[in-house]
Amino acid sequence: MTDRKRRLIIEAAMSEFQTAGFDNTSMDQIAETAGVSKRTVYNHFSSKDELFDNIVEQLVERVGVISTFEYDCEADLSAQLVDISTHVTRSVSDDDFQALARVVMSRMLTSPELGRLLTEQTNQLDKQLAIWLAAANEAGQLHVDNAEIAAEHLVGLLLSYAFWPRLFGVKKRTHRTPAKKYIQELVTMFLRAYAVPD
Repeated sequence: MTDRKRRLIIEAAMSEFQTAGFDNTSMDQIAETAGVSKRTVYNHFSSKDELFDNIVEQLVERVGVISTFEYDCEADLSAQLVDISTHVTRSVSDDDFQALARVVMSRMLTSPELGRLLTEQTNQLDKQLAIWLAAANEAGQLHVDNAEIAAEHLVGLLLSYAFWPRLFGVKKRTHRTPAKKYIQELVTMFLRAYAVPD
């Protein structure tokens, strides 16, 4: 029963933080949404800050596993980039990743340092892609002077399609294009910029 109540409190807090923001959410509201007493909430968490930190810690653990991108010199370059881009798109639009972003955003105005949590997550994607791009460059399949910048180019365009609009509930014109088609067109454009000329 204790674990169940703790889960209910955390789920209620996540919902309230995302909806009303950290500052506008009270422990009374969290208790009411969770269907437990205020005393029960304080038995599990001594303060709203502790509850918030616990939520962020759990979400970071759930989204923090970023797959490594293994470069294969025998495989089609475009197909590999499509696979990587699809993985990135799914990662940043994942419910857990979006939940982390919304909870963090609920408090960023008063605690801007929390923005580093989102930066750390997207930087992991940049880092893994940069390693892949450097390997492709070493193999002579790409001409990439700066793998980190090239990675930011690709990930940035993927985030602008799959992450930021969903986070803020915005529909962009690009969303008329299905993800599969958007990714294929983006990879084609990326290779025009970085592929080694025939």
